[in-house]
Amino acid sequence: PEHGPVVACVGRLCSQKGQRVLAGAWSGLVSRFPLGTLALVGEGPDRETIASLGVPGVVMPGWSEDVSDWIAAADRVVIPSRWEAGLSLVAM
Repeated sequence: PEHGPVVACVGRLCSQKGQRVLAGAWSGLVSRFPLGTLALVGEGPDRETIASLGVPGVVMPGWSEDVSDWIAAADRVVIPSRWEAGLSLVAM
């Protein structure tokens, strides 16, 4: 979008990766950044649960083999993982 911050989160949509918590936190920012976008890029078992939250400004484009465009478009990239086995691939 032309008039708001873009925050991207790339990863499998599951409890381990923390996107549900991130979407909940985003709902608290909507009043401060009504034109902002949170892009949850990926697929996984939490997709329907996150979508059902109905948080304004959250987009879920699905799985992408090349996420470089999402990362380049983002003002911030967040990794809300609760745990990782080693280093997060998104960080690299």
